[in-house]
Amino acid sequence: MKVIVRTPSRLHLGIIDPTGLHGRRYGSIGLTINEPYFEIEAEPSDNLEISCNKQYYNSVLETLNTISNRYGVSRNVHIKISREIPMHVGLGSTTQLKLGVATAYLVSKGLSINVEKISETLGRGSISGIGTYAFAHGGFIVDGGVKAGKPPKPIVSLSFPEEWRIIIVIPNVEKGYDEEAEKPIMMEVKGDSSLIMEIAYLTLMKLIPGIVNKDIVEFGEALSNIQVLVGKTFSKYQGGVFRSGVVDSLVKKLREIGGLGVGQSSWGPTVYAFTDKDIGSLCRVAFKCLSDYGVDGSIIVTNARNRGADIRVI
Repeated sequence: MKVIVRTPSRLHLGIIDPTGLHGRRYGSIGLTINEPYFEIEAEPSDNLEISCNKQYYNSVLETLNTISNRYGVSRNVHIKISREIPMHVGLGSTTQLKLGVATAYLVSKGLSINVEKISETLGRGSISGIGTYAFAHGGFIVDGGVKAGKPPKPIVSLSFPEEWRIIIVIPNVEKGYDEEAEKPIMMEVKGDSSLIMEIAYLTLMKLIPGIVNKDIVEFGEALSNIQVLVGKTFSKYQGGVFRSGVVDSLVKKLREIGGLGVGQSSWGPTVYAFTDKDIGSLCRVAFKCLSDYGVDGSIIVTNARNRGADIRVI
């Protein structure tokens, strides 16, 4: 028996209150997307075998060890990763990798899946619940943040217009902060109460209604404004409202050409933009911007994914 898990990836669109000034800390906004994705295979083996790019090996091994100990199952399994999400570029690769490996492994052993429990076992989702619930359910998600040490739960879960196209630009520049580097920043970041209130208002009264009413202009205006406000909060740590250089230029150029809801996912360097029109002009502008900076990179055209991971048993 072979189990194949196809994960989503996610865009992290912002944090409502990174400081906890009003009792709850964080409160993440995110969107599940179709590409890029991990495709992870698990099948029985006489011993433990892992076939993957070396950058993923330690995470895969750590996941298998943790799940084996927690669920009391043998590690006689062959894990193969045939499609990949780039690491530490703002697309939530670590959570998708770990949940995908754990799911494939457990299903191959004939066990049932509870994504929330697996996520907790693996130490995922303590700051943001977006990755966990993107894997479980997909769609647009807002979580309620952290209070009294309890992991964040989704308070908004919406189907997102799949007809809206999304351009994902991943410049080949210095990667964003990993989780260890991020921890001290998230503990010390200082917030402005007026900015926090404005982000919350924009999320509730413009961003979400824009999705529900399929009004891409309202959605885009709200998201662009949220991105600027969140960027101001973290500007000390990333060199500006957006990461400097090609990332900042990509945001500006994509806005100028008509991209909506343009922003930086998490710590970057991934930049995204939405449109309900021809996406070719956005792709051309992104390519030229990368070229002007002498930077290689990837340009992906995708859309929202309104379901979680796919699991196939063959």
